[in-house]
Amino acid sequence: MAVPYKAPVKDIVFGYEVIDSYNVLNKISAFSDFSEDIVIPTMEECAKFSEEVLAPINAIGDQQGATIKDGVVTMPESLLMPIKSSPKQVGHQYLCRLI
Repeated sequence: MAVPYKAPVKDIVFGYEVIDSYNVLNKISAFSDFSEDIVIPTMEECAKFSEEVLAPINAIGDQQGATIKDGVVTMPESLLMPIKSSPKQVGHQYLCRLI
């Protein structure tokens, strides 16, 4: 059975505030519109994805794991499904990498 997971959204957002990331990132043209209004809803959706999609399959990764043969890594198919089914581009192109 999967261990329940609750993403620490408030802690992550607090971290952004503590290191003043909004002002720092606003100086980079690709992130000129980066603000709390973008981060909080994005983090909430990331948390939802982590809690509802990734957490339930985490146990499979623990049980089956990845294998390596002749230099090729193979993952259990169930662990690849979230990656294969995710949208190729959602919103701000760089935001997912940043967060």
